[in-house]
Amino acid sequence: MKRLYLALSVGLACSVAHAQQVKLSKSEITVSQFFKDIKKQTGMNVLWQSEQMNENQLLQFKNASGDLAVFLKQLGASANLGYSINNNTIVIHPHDVVKTEPKQERYALVGIIRDRDSGLPLDKASVTIGKETVTSDERGRFQFKSLKHGTYDLLAKHIAMKPYVKSISYTGNPLDMSIDMEGTNQYIDEVVMTGYQSVKRENMSGAAVTLTEKDFAEKGFTSMDQALKGTVAGLSAMNISGKPGAAAQLRIRGLNSLTGDMNPIWIVDGMPMQGDMPNLGLGGADLQNSIATSGIGNIPIDDIESITILKDAAATAIYGSRAANGVIVVKTKRGRSGSSYLNVSSSISIDEAPKSKLHMMTGAQKVDFEIGLYNDFPHLKNDGRVFRYLDAIERGKMTSEEGMARIEELRQINTNWYDEVFRTGFTQNNSVSLSSGTEKTQFYTSLNYLTQQGVLENNVYKRYGASIKITHDFNSKLRVFFDLINANKNDRSTASIVDPLKYATFANPYERPYNADGSYAYDYSYFPDLSVIKEGYRYDFNMLEDMRNNTSHSKYNSTQANVKLEYRMLDYLTFYTQGTYAVNNNVGDRIYAAGSYTSKAEAWLNSLYQEKEIMDYLNNGSLRENSARSLAYTWRNQFDFAKTWNQKHFVTAALGQEISDDRSNSFHYYSPEFDEQYGLVGFPDLQGVGVDKLRLISLFGRNEQQKRSASFYGTATYTYDRKYVLSGSYRMDGVDIIGTNNRFTPLWNASFRYNMSREDFMKRFGFISSLSFRGSYGFTGSIDRNAYPFIVLKNNSTSYRYEGEKVPNSITPANPAIKWQRKQDRSLGMEFALFDHRINGEINYYNNVTSDLLDNMQVAISTGRDYVRANVASLRNSGWEFSVNSVNIERGKFRWSTNFNLAINKNKIIDTYYKSLKDLPIMPNNEVQKTFLQGYSASSWYGYQFAGVDPATGNALGYIDANDAAGNPIGHPDGKGNYYIDMDTEFTNSALQYLGLSYPPTSGGFGTSFSYGRLSLSTHFTFMSGHLIRSFASNMGTPFGAARYNLPADEQFRWRQVGDMTHVPSYNLRSKSAVSSYLFSSKLEKGAYLKMNNISLSYAVDPKLAARIGMRSLKFVGNIQNIFTATKYRGIDPETMGAFGYPSAKQFNLNINVGF
Repeated sequence: MKRLYLALSVGLACSVAHAQQVKLSKSEITVSQFFKDIKKQTGMNVLWQSEQMNENQLLQFKNASGDLAVFLKQLGASANLGYSINNNTIVIHPHDVVKTEPKQERYALVGIIRDRDSGLPLDKASVTIGKETVTSDERGRFQFKSLKHGTYDLLAKHIAMKPYVKSISYTGNPLDMSIDMEGTNQYIDEVVMTGYQSVKRENMSGAAVTLTEKDFAEKGFTSMDQALKGTVAGLSAMNISGKPGAAAQLRIRGLNSLTGDMNPIWIVDGMPMQGDMPNLGLGGADLQNSIATSGIGNIPIDDIESITILKDAAATAIYGSRAANGVIVVKTKRGRSGSSYLNVSSSISIDEAPKSKLHMMTGAQKVDFEIGLYNDFPHLKNDGRVFRYLDAIERGKMTSEEGMARIEELRQINTNWYDEVFRTGFTQNNSVSLSSGTEKTQFYTSLNYLTQQGVLENNVYKRYGASIKITHDFNSKLRVFFDLINANKNDRSTASIVDPLKYATFANPYERPYNADGSYAYDYSYFPDLSVIKEGYRYDFNMLEDMRNNTSHSKYNSTQANVKLEYRMLDYLTFYTQGTYAVNNNVGDRIYAAGSYTSKAEAWLNSLYQEKEIMDYLNNGSLRENSARSLAYTWRNQFDFAKTWNQKHFVTAALGQEISDDRSNSFHYYSPEFDEQYGLVGFPDLQGVGVDKLRLISLFGRNEQQKRSASFYGTATYTYDRKYVLSGSYRMDGVDIIGTNNRFTPLWNASFRYNMSREDFMKRFGFISSLSFRGSYGFTGSIDRNAYPFIVLKNNSTSYRYEGEKVPNSITPANPAIKWQRKQDRSLGMEFALFDHRINGEINYYNNVTSDLLDNMQVAISTGRDYVRANVASLRNSGWEFSVNSVNIERGKFRWSTNFNLAINKNKIIDTYYKSLKDLPIMPNNEVQKTFLQGYSASSWYGYQFAGVDPATGNALGYIDANDAAGNPIGHPDGKGNYYIDMDTEFTNSALQYLGLSYPPTSGGFGTSFSYGRLSLSTHFTFMSGHLIRSFASNMGTPFGAARYNLPADEQFRWRQVGDMTHVPSYNLRSKSAVSSYLFSSKLEKGAYLKMNNISLSYAVDPKLAARIGMRSLKFVGNIQNIFTATKYRGIDPETMGAFGYPSAKQFNLNINVGF
C-alpha cells in the first residue's frame, strides 16, 4: 500500500490560486521544506506519493520569491509531475496518461467523479479500465475514446479518497456514468487543535481526542454537548434535565473538586468562551442551568468543524488555572476560496411524552390502602379523600350509604397523571450557510433558527442567530481574521412552584384533572389544608391550571466580536494578536396569575398575618422582573516559532501573554400585585400595617461582580526524526479573587512521545501501521469561589440598625490564606493502528492528585467559630481509558465499522475534615449528601444498611459492625455472622456505614455504522455503572401523609400485625420513625444503565440526479434519539441521577440537507 504524506496538515481556512506570491526560505531547498514554506504562507495542505519523489531531494530555483504556480510547474518538470488545487489542498500527481480528446469526438465511456459527501467534483482522479488510464479534469469529467466489447473492472483512485471498483459491460453503445468516492483520513496525519496551537498528531504528547463533523453532523443534535455523550473515553456526559436548552453535565477524568466548579473550560476558535451570566433566579424559565447562557449554546451544531477534548496536563497545562477540569476546544467553519457553496439544512422532530416505569398503586388499590390505614389509625387527622369520607361517616356528618358511594366512585377512577401532565413535543431546526472567497478574501456566513415545544405544558424554547467570518490576506506576510456572532434565546416555561414530574408521580390516581362539565377539578388531597379564615380548603389546586396560568420568560442576547491579526515576521517566526469581546444581556420575568394556587401560596402578604394566609380577594397575582448584563473580553499576544534543521530536528515554540476581564451586574424588581391583562403593577392596601412587618428587601435588589486575570505562558516542542518528541509548557496565572500573597501561581508540564513504528526494526511487523507511546507530568489549577480573602457582609433587611447604623445580618470572616487549587497530573498513553489502519486504538492511564481543596478546618472556639473554610483537603483520581475503532468489512460499496470506548475511574479523598466513619454525624434522609470522608470517594453515600423488618414489632432493622467498651459486638446475631439492631429503639450512630458511590466510576459507549453506496445506517449506545442513585420507591414509615400522596404498590404490604413477614416497616405515630428519618440502603438503587442514544439512517441522492434540479448535493437523514434504556433502576431515567425534574424524551427526527 502506498504511503501518503501530509506536508503540513489542516491549517487556516485559506486557499491560494495560481497567482499567489510566495517567498521560499532559500533558492536551493529540499522537497519537504519547499512544501512547508508553501504551507506557512498559504495555509494549504500538500499531498504527494512517496514513490513520486524523495522528500529530501534538493530543488533548485532561480529566485526564492515568485509566483506559486511557477514554482509548482518547475517542480513538476523535474519529475514529470503535475499539480491541482482541490478543497484547500495542493495535490501532486502524474501527468495525464491519456490526454483529453476533443469534445466533438465520440467516446465509448464518459463520466464524472464527485466527493460523495460534498457532491463537489474531484479533479486529477485516475480511472483505469484494463491497461488504459485517464485522469479527471477540474470538473471531475473523464472519457475513454474506445473500448472493445466485453466486461471490465473499472478502478478509480484519488489521493484523498478510498479506491472505487465497479464492474461494467460494454456492448458498443456509449456509456455515461457517475462515480461517488468516499473520503478517508486513513493515511493523513490528524491535526489536534489545542486552542493555542495546531499540533500534528504524531507530535502530540498529550491525551487528546478529536471529533470531526462526520461524527456529529445530521444526527438531530441541537447542541454540542449532546454530541459528546459516550463518544470519548474519560469524558462523562449526562443529561440531568431533558428541558429544551438544558446543558449536559460534563466531567473529564473524574471529580476534581469537593465544592468548586467541575465543568471543563470551553475554547472556541482559540479563545475562552466569554460572558457567564449572573443568576436571575426565575425558577422554571431560568436559563442559568442551561447551555444557553454559558455561550456554548450560541453555536449551532451545523457551524462546527471539529471538537477536541484535551484530558491531561500535556494537553491542558497551557491553560493553567482553568484547566484542572479539562479543556474542550471547538473549531468552527470558515470560508474558502473558489466557487461559492450554499448549504441549507432543515429538520423536524417529534418528542414522545415520557411514560412512568414506576409500579405505583392504582385507584382501587389506593382506596383499599386508605381504608386499611383508617382501620389501623382511627380518628387520625389525615389527608386522603377516603380517609376523610370514613371519618365523616363515623362522626355522623355523612351517612354510611353516601360515604361508601363516594368511596366506590373514587375506586373507579384511575387517572394516569403522566398522560395529563406531559404532551407530545415538536422541534424545528433550520440553518443556512454560505461559503465563498477569492485568493485574497474569504468569508463564511450563517443563519440559524431553532424552536422546541417541550413535553411539558407551557414550555417553548427558541434560539436564533447569525454569524459572519472574514479572512483577508493583505500580502504574503499579513493576514486578518474578523468574526461577528449574534445569538438570541427565548424561553417560556411554567412558573408553578409544584414540580410537574413529582406531581405526576405522587398525585392520587383517584383525583381527576377535569370535572364532568370540563372545568378544572381541584385536588384536595395533594394540598388538603383547611382554611383558618374561611369555610373550606385553603387552596384550590389543579396541576394543569397552575402550569398553564403561571409563566416565566427569559430572553437572552449575546453579541461577540473576534479579531485576529497574524504577521509573519520571518519564515520561522510569526506574531499573533487576538482579542474577543462579548456583550451578553438576559432579561426575564415571572408572572404569578391572580387567583392561582402558586400566587396565593407565594403571596408577599402571607408573612403579615399570623395565619400565614390571605383572603382570596387579596390574591391578585405578582410580577418579578429581572435583568442581567455582562461585558467580557480576552486579549492575547503570542509569538510562534517553527524551524527544521537537517530534515531531522524540528522545533516549535510559543511565547505569549493574556489578560481577561468579565464584569456583570443584575437587578430585580418585585410587584406584590399584577394585572396581567393590562400589564399594571400595584401594591395592596397596607393601612394599619407596621413598616417593621413588611419584607421590603424582597421587593428589589441588585448585584455586581467582576473577575479579572492576567497570564504569561510559554510552550516548546522538539522532535527528532519524527520519532522522538519532547515537550514542555509553563504558565503563570494571577487573579483578583485570591489573596495578595497567593495571587500568582506557577503551573507547568513536561511530556514525551515515542513514535516506535517509525523505527527501522518495526518494518518486520507489517501488520502494525502505527505505534506510539507518550507520557506527561505537570500541574494545572482551579479556583473554588466558596471562600474569600476578605470579610463578606450580608444585609438582607433594612430594619436592622444600631444607633442609626445599618447592621449586617451575617458576617463571614476573611481567610487571607486562600489560594489556588492545584492538580498534579500524571499520565501515560499508547496509540496504535493495525492492519493498514483497519484497527485504531488508544490506551491511557492517569494518576492525578488535586490538593489545596477547600474544606472545613477545625479552629479554636475562642476565635468565635469552630471551623473555617480553608485549602486543606486533597483527593486522587486514577483510572484507565480504552478506545478502539475498526473497519470490519470493506468490499466494493459495502463498509461496516465499529467503535468502542471504556473509562474506569477511582476517586479517593486523601485528606479532609472527617477522618473516619465514627466522626460523621447522623445521616438524615435528605436529598443530597455533601459529606466527605478521608479514604473514600468524594461521591459517596453514607447511611445505614437495611437488615429487614422485625416480625414482632414491625420496626426497621439495621446491620451494625461495632463493639462496645468491653470489646463485645453490639447488636443481635442473625446466625450468618452479622449483627443487627432495632433502628427505632436501639439506634446508635455506630451503625453508620459506607453504602456506595453516587457518581458512576465506569462509563463508555459503542456504536456501529453500515454503508452501502449512498445509503448509511449507524447506531450509538452509552453506558454507566458502579453507582447508586436514590430510589423513587422509598418507604413512608408513618401514616402522616400516606393518604395525601400515591405510593409504590409495595406499601400495600406494610407490616400491620405480629408475625407479618415483609420488607416494608410498620407505620407508627412517632414523629420521627427510623425509616423516615435516616438514609437506609433500601432507599438506594443500582444506577447502571445501557442507553441506545441514537440510530441514524441517511441517503445521499446521486449528484447527477441532484444536478438536474439545480443542486450540488441532496441528502435525507432520519434519526431516533433516546430510544431505550436497559436498567434495573425503577425510576424514570437513570441518566438524571434520580432527580425529579424535566425528563428526557424519545425523539423522532427527519433532516433534509441541500447544497447549491
